[in-house]
Amino acid sequence: MQIKNIPAAWVAFADVYGFKQLLKSRVQDLPGLMASLEAAYASAKPRLQATTELFTLSDNVFLLVPCAQGGSWQAYEKIVADLRVVADAFLEQDDNIAGPQSGQ
Repeated sequence: MQIKNIPAAWVAFADVYGFKQLLKSRVQDLPGLMASLEAAYASAKPRLQATTELFTLSDNVFLLVPCAQGGSWQAYEKIVADLRVVADAFLEQDDNIAGPQSGQ
């Protein structure tokens, strides 16, 4: 499958661990939970490297970094760095996404 005429790319997939439980515990505040997810995505996007594409679906994140046919370590290093950016954006939103934790 080709996306935007990109012949080869590294693709990474990540999702929010425990999202199903979050949905159960915050069913009354679903709009707030989804707004927090969107805020995390919006926070991460401008910090990604210029060639990285970000696609989202609910709590799932897909990153795509074009590379030379057969792959390249430079593109791999970029996607790993950009995964960290996305993870950091979610950590910054942690209280809004996970909500207050009991016993802490």
